[in-house]
This record gives sequence, structure tokens and C-alpha cells, in this order.
Amino acid sequence: MSADTIAFWSMIGTWFSGIATLVAAIAAFRALGTWKEQERIKDLKELKSSIFNYRNILIEMPEIMDWGNPSHATPIAVMEGAINDVMAKMSIAELDSQHDEIEQIFIKLRNSHDLYIRRKIDKHEHARTVNFVISKRFLEKE
Repeated sequence: MSADTIAFWSMIGTWFSGIATLVAAIAAFRALGTWKEQERIKDLKELKSSIFNYRNILIEMPEIMDWGNPSHATPIAVMEGAINDVMAKMSIAELDSQHDEIEQIFIKLRNSHDLYIRRKIDKHEHARTVNFVISKRFLEKE
């Protein structure tokens, strides 16, 4: 085997190795994109689940909240915990600043929650807002 033959096969091997590395890098980049999308969908599902949980807690609440009634202290604390969970999951899903329409929906939910807690609206009016938020689709591709 001559030096030219060895150099030729060495060159072929180097080219093959380079192409294989490029293909592997492209596959890894695509896998990373898929992983990010899966995480985004998981976060959005957890957000939707926390909204359903909030609604289920609301079902058990009194018709009108009363800060002055000691028996309402626990329900108010439970409602505050539930809305904080919704808002935390919204923040984790990064919907607060990148999606104006969704941000407005959550502002509406938070405002309705505050009005209910402060005896400005009754449970049924607040439930309409919660159901409106539940009806919105967050899982559609952009």
C-alpha cells in the first residue's frame, strides 16, 4: 500500500467523520427543540390543571366572602393559596409578558378573585369569570 493510497483513505475517513459529526449535531439540535416544546406543553397543562383546581375550591366557598366573619378566614386563605398557585404556574409557563391576550385573561381572573374576596361580587359572578378562563385554549401552537 503506497503513501498516496493511505492518504486517500485517511481523507475519506476524515470526511466521513466530519459528516457524521454534522448529522449528530443537527439531530441533537432538533431534539433540544422537541424537549423545549414538551416542557412548554407540560407547563401549560399544569397551569390549566391549577385553574380547574381553583374552580373546584370555589365551588365549596360561601356565596359571599366576609373578611369580618371569623369562619371565613380559612376559606379566604384557601382561595388566596389557590389563586397564587395559578399565578405562579402562569409565570412558570411564561405567559405573563409574551402573550398579551392571555395576560389580559389572567388579569381579569385576578381582579375577579379580588372582588369576590372583598365582597364586591358574589360567587356565581366570579365563577363566570373562572369558567371563561377555563374555556380559553393555551395549548395551541403559535
